[in-house]
Amino acid sequence: MKATIDPIECPATPMSPEMSFVVVYEDRSTGCRAKVFAERLAAAAGRSSQIAGLWRSDLLKLAPLADEAAREARGCDVILISLRGGGVVPFAIRDWLEARLVEAGAPPPALVAIFEPAWSGPRAVAGARHYFHELCAGRGVPIFSYVAAPEGRPGGAGLRERPGGLLRAASPGSLTTTP
Repeated sequence: MKATIDPIECPATPMSPEMSFVVVYEDRSTGCRAKVFAERLAAAAGRSSQIAGLWRSDLLKLAPLADEAAREARGCDVILISLRGGGVVPFAIRDWLEARLVEAGAPPPALVAIFEPAWSGPRAVAGARHYFHELCAGRGVPIFSYVAAPEGRPGGAGLRERPGGLLRAASPGSLTTTP
């Protein structure tokens, strides 16, 4: 007896030629690193990057600016949080994410946390990673974290610099989180 399985018809999900980002950063260095990371991540997916919003974290303390950042996050592909990596997520970022992450869009954008290499090591970022994972777990938000490689070194502290690896993990149907 021969069994056959009827193929499931799945409409192709149209993919925009642009990958859109809202970037929240701590300082000039983390902002610059986030912009470069966004460009590389989008290029690895064969798309161009569009920065829908670029927000210094301390500005999110102001309600009108936090609301504007949340509006920009609606419909974006990725919320990119760029931190120095001292192990503590600034309160302004925590408050903004906790109040506005769910309203960002349906489906929610992925959250990517990147950490500066000079301040980051596996132990230094463990607390921040744990916070992001706990925040996203019950909200259906895919979460990824990345420790950038120091200049002149091929790999980062604990993770290799491979934006394509994040893309493969973030492709539909295979969402996974970083440990």
